[in-house]
Formats: sequence, C-alpha cells, structure tokens
Amino acid sequence: MARVKQTPRHARENQERKKRRNKPGTVALREIKKLQKTFQLLIPYAPFVRCVREITNQVSSLVTRWTPEALLSLQEAESQSGSRVDDIACKIGGISEYFVDD
Repeated sequence: MARVKQTPRHARENQERKKRRNKPGTVALREIKKLQKTFQLLIPYAPFVRCVREITNQVSSLVTRWTPEALLSLQEAESQSGSRVDDIACKIGGISEYFVDD
C-alpha cells in the first residue's frame, strides 16, 4: 500500500480564535435598529432634570418648580427629536458614502 502524506496540523490550543469581523456599517445599522426598538430614554432622568433646572434658573428666576410629569414629557420630547437628528445624520452619512464627488 502506498503511504499517504499528511500535512502537519497546527496546535490550536496555543492560538486564539480569530475575532469575527463585520462589514463596515453593519454594526451601526444594528445599533440604530436596537435604539429604535427600545422605549428607554437616551439621557438618564436625574442629569436631565439638573440640566433643565439650571437652564431655567439662568433664563428666569420666577419659574422654580417643575412637576415630574412636565419633566418627563420634556425628556421624551428631547429624546424623540435627538433620535430623529441622529437618524437623519446616519442617513446622510450613508448616502454620501455611495455618491463620490469627482
């Protein structure tokens, strides 16, 4: 019988597995979809309230009290407008990648 030569196998115990790479933009799209599905607010409640009260004190010293419902509705409105701006920026960025100026 003829002897079949075998190629030497590399020892895999010493080597680390290669990290899986994604195509450019895949992870960004995944993160956008994840953020669009979630209903959580982008900014935590306490820092947002501090910022609102600080701005209120700078603008006018007459308004000092906020109801929690008003602060929450302000935060939701800010979160909605902020996410729309991010979506538009991502879409514009995606479009500019495909149209290259000569």
